[in-house]
Amino acid sequence: MSASMILLASYPKSGNTWLRILLSNLLYPAEAPISINDIRVGGFACDRRELFDQLAPWDASDLNLAQVDTFIPEVYREALQQRQQPVYLKTHDMARRNPQGEWIFPGDCVAAAIHIVRHPLDVLPSYAKHFGLSHAEALESMLAPEQRSCKLLIRDKRRLPEQHGSWREHTASWQDPELPFPVYRARYEDLRRNPQQEFGRLLRAIGLSFSQQELATALEYSSFQALQQQESHSGFKERLRKSAAPFFRKGVIGSGRQEVEPELQQRLLETLATELTAWGYDSEQP
Repeated sequence: MSASMILLASYPKSGNTWLRILLSNLLYPAEAPISINDIRVGGFACDRRELFDQLAPWDASDLNLAQVDTFIPEVYREALQQRQQPVYLKTHDMARRNPQGEWIFPGDCVAAAIHIVRHPLDVLPSYAKHFGLSHAEALESMLAPEQRSCKLLIRDKRRLPEQHGSWREHTASWQDPELPFPVYRARYEDLRRNPQQEFGRLLRAIGLSFSQQELATALEYSSFQALQQQESHSGFKERLRKSAAPFFRKGVIGSGRQEVEPELQQRLLETLATELTAWGYDSEQP
């Protein structure tokens, strides 16, 4: 196989697009920031509908979810045969196996994964705005198993089904010790507080080489303020039409405490207490 995938994995609204933009600015340096509407790294996994229809025996619209999962590993294998450079792939999917027991992102295709985790209380208001939900509806979605961002049998030919599951399911899936590739993890909060150190650690772990100044410039070009300014000026094509807010909304650590109703906060924190402790959030109130 001539190329391998680097997976950029996260639950929705947890910093994945920020990572993609940073990588684009780092790998394709220029005198000015790359356009957020021309991100050159990490195309979305569920945007591979056309590729699937070309390489699989049947169109995705003729299959159910389990059947799509059955064929997707081989689709990735065939697609990578045509590539000479590493492929960065954004995904909100859980790490999971198909009905035949094969990982949907197969070990012979994936060199490594970066997995970003964000405190679910801060995810909640952004998740709600992004999907056009109330805070209560968003919380139900974040706690319910087998949630999907992309539905099958829709007219948008770019989309494949994407099962991001609950916040608990998703986070646990990318910690599975049986995953057939290395996973390098970071908390969103640590990336915000110490971007030079934390992004440097992650990106060197997947084999990239760069100077401290090159990373500093890419971080400057990818700052949240810079991304907000770009979206305000030219919009962002990846923002969902039903979204009730800009895509680059706040990115602030602890915003959930100010935005989410107290009773919803309590339910989220109590339900996910074990996971929050495991990630070191129990001693840090966002």
